[in-house]
Amino acid sequence: MLQSLKDALSAAGINVQGLNLTLHDTTETYPGGSYENRYISVDTPNGSAGLMTDLVAINPNIAVQDIKRMLSSNG
Repeated sequence: MLQSLKDALSAAGINVQGLNLTLHDTTETYPGGSYENRYISVDTPNGSAGLMTDLVAINPNIAVQDIKRMLSSNG
């Protein structure tokens, strides 16, 4: 999962060395149940975000657009 995102970022000309990408797989509990929360955290100099792994698996280029937006913002 993480590698497909890194490949898409590199293909878009984004240096992945400047990003902190971390895959998370946690169990979230609440009264009455629980669910698996799978996401990739992205930390850039301009901020951070969480990307749902299900959406990245469908099309990593959508995540690339989000990360481009983060990199072009002023914080």
